[in-house]
Amino acid sequence: MDKKKVAIIAASAVLGVSVVTAGAILIPKLLKGSLEMTDFVVNPTGIKTTYEIEEEVSFDGLVMTAFFNDKTTDDVALSEVKIYLGEEDITSNLSKITQTKGKKTVKIVYSTKYGEDFAEIEITVNDKPDERVTILGFNEPTFVSDYKANIANATNDKTDANFEQKFFANSGTEYYVVGDDNAFKFLPEATVFDEQDFSTETLTSFKADSTVKVLDGTEFVTLTKGLKQGETNVYEYYKDTTLLVTENATANTFDFADNTVGMVFELSVQPNEIDYIFDDEAVSFTVKIVDGFNVYKAGELSVFDNTQTEWEAIKIANGVANVTTNGVVLHQNTILESKDIPQEFYYTLPDTYNIKYKDAATGDVKTPEEFGLTRTFLWNQYDGNPVIFERLLQAGESFTFYGNYFDLDTSKMPLVASFWPDGGYGESNTYYGNDFSNTALFRAEGQSATTGEQDEHFNFYNLAMKGNAKPNQLVLSSQTTGQYTDETLVYAGGLICTKVDSMTANYDNVRTYNFFISLFAETKESGTAIANYNRTKVYDSFQDALFLWGNAHANITNSYMKRAGGPLILMQHIDPQTNDVDIPTATIDENSEMEAYLTGTEIWFSTVGGGSFIEQLKALDGVFNAVGKTFLIGKTSPTDTNGKMNIIALLTCNGNKADQVLTMKEVQGTVNYKGYTLDRMNTTSTGAQIHGIMGVNAAAPIFSFGTSVYYFNGTGVSSLTESDASMSFYLSTQSAEYFSFYMGGLSVMFELGTLGA
Repeated sequence: MDKKKVAIIAASAVLGVSVVTAGAILIPKLLKGSLEMTDFVVNPTGIKTTYEIEEEVSFDGLVMTAFFNDKTTDDVALSEVKIYLGEEDITSNLSKITQTKGKKTVKIVYSTKYGEDFAEIEITVNDKPDERVTILGFNEPTFVSDYKANIANATNDKTDANFEQKFFANSGTEYYVVGDDNAFKFLPEATVFDEQDFSTETLTSFKADSTVKVLDGTEFVTLTKGLKQGETNVYEYYKDTTLLVTENATANTFDFADNTVGMVFELSVQPNEIDYIFDDEAVSFTVKIVDGFNVYKAGELSVFDNTQTEWEAIKIANGVANVTTNGVVLHQNTILESKDIPQEFYYTLPDTYNIKYKDAATGDVKTPEEFGLTRTFLWNQYDGNPVIFERLLQAGESFTFYGNYFDLDTSKMPLVASFWPDGGYGESNTYYGNDFSNTALFRAEGQSATTGEQDEHFNFYNLAMKGNAKPNQLVLSSQTTGQYTDETLVYAGGLICTKVDSMTANYDNVRTYNFFISLFAETKESGTAIANYNRTKVYDSFQDALFLWGNAHANITNSYMKRAGGPLILMQHIDPQTNDVDIPTATIDENSEMEAYLTGTEIWFSTVGGGSFIEQLKALDGVFNAVGKTFLIGKTSPTDTNGKMNIIALLTCNGNKADQVLTMKEVQGTVNYKGYTLDRMNTTSTGAQIHGIMGVNAAAPIFSFGTSVYYFNGTGVSSLTESDASMSFYLSTQSAEYFSFYMGGLSVMFELGTLGA
């Protein structure tokens, strides 16, 4: 066998559209000097998978690839495999497949001296029509119905009991479709009577008679239709002499030309009257053309990743190995599962570590195995930042995710095991720490080393993303420590929804929930991250709705962020003692609502060593109680312990331990919300006052209401400018809804309420 030397990492066979499952793959132990086949992948996109009874079958065009433990691959020819239907060898008689009607599972076996493996593909065999088929019902496809329902239910009413299940926007409702990167499948639901089974069934394809119109100004103009030369079922649509659309009338697909990006088309489809009898009208749908790749199944999302070679086998299996694109367009609700990502991303913990997981519905607390979950996930040995889908954008490049109002559900993904290699990658050198998760679902990185790094753009439009880390489902592991004795091992296991690094990110009409952290913006080297969140709903985050690290800037407009297990916004200033550049900021407009009512006993507070600090902070509420105010919302009296803190934002230096953070003084950053400011900037009047007080007494609790700054001197509240006035004078005159608290390297923005209200 003449092996092709291709430097890729072998992955498990996750097969394409017509692929049912991979075989029970044996991954032999690598022996020094030995060569073993580790995987066998079949891509059926180049062959027919739907036939009529007695139709001739051909597997010419089947793409097969073998993977080996020396990181090489080999193209496998049809003559090198055996083909089975059930237990019968049909290698030399493929016509056996179409002798009877139904769905057939065909097994393809590849055997060499380096090992044996198999994969399966599914073939559908239909009756041969002897006469015109009567169509009983003809309706729009399910994806169109789902899309229209989501638009109809869209609401920005924060009081709506079901607001979590609804998108913000009820305008700007174009349905996006990709141009010529790959075809758009538009198959209305045609229901026929099955005489053999005396039941109805929906056709998986039919020969269509279509009309295509293009929006010209304010009117739709019908395109000229003609049969493509040399074809029998392929039609071309022209405006004047310009080719705009190519239709495969039997595959029910439309391919839009490059020059159609930005155009709007109306597609009208009905069955061909020669082959079918029907009474219904044609189904019409309007689409807008964008640049990108049409995604119909989870495995095709692999086109997002352009940095990790582990994706190669899955890309081959899904027919996207050579796809280069600037975006993806979702065309149905999609569930991402273990089988849809590379097996190299998994690592198995060698011990149970007393890990527990809580079922939200029943309240049962069990091990992951008892819930049918695994104790495995990604470990990226290159930079310590696990990522599922990663995108590196070149200077000036953009990537856009068009959700089309559909859901991307990751709730079935395995949990994340947090561990860190100490001096090596062997098990003996690995310890398990208290950092819940640093695993991102999507991560995009710009070119911070180039001029104008914000020229790279990462965009999310009209998309809902569900995570696997609902706060009340995850619990602390007890009697288990990490590398250090004061660390409690935590197995939160949740994904971070999106990470953006050194670029401009735009989110519009996006809904994210049940993630460990939903939205994360960070920087590397001298880069800047600008994240714009408009009409964005974020809720039920295990830790934070938004995390800003380093020189990251968030602009939040017309958005709702609610219910988190920690502060809604967590901001970290890098190396605050020496670096006054990497400063995070957040600006939140008047139309946005920020609510996270916390007791301070949530898991996140426990793991960062913040429990004792929270108790000290709560004790300071007595200063406010003396004038009838409280930041423990719902507190009815000075002795009431049931109030909760609405922590809008927490600014801190880069560190995990509260006692370490409190020793820092030079932290910088700002938050602006509804006219109130958390201000640690040395360049502002308020920030200078705060840093000035800390220079004299770093342990002094400081409060700011807008530009007014006060501090607690141990017995009462004092002002820099009116030291003889009483505590009551300063706080009782405040009509603020929010205030900020500063102590050492910590700054917190709270909601301020009225005691007993």
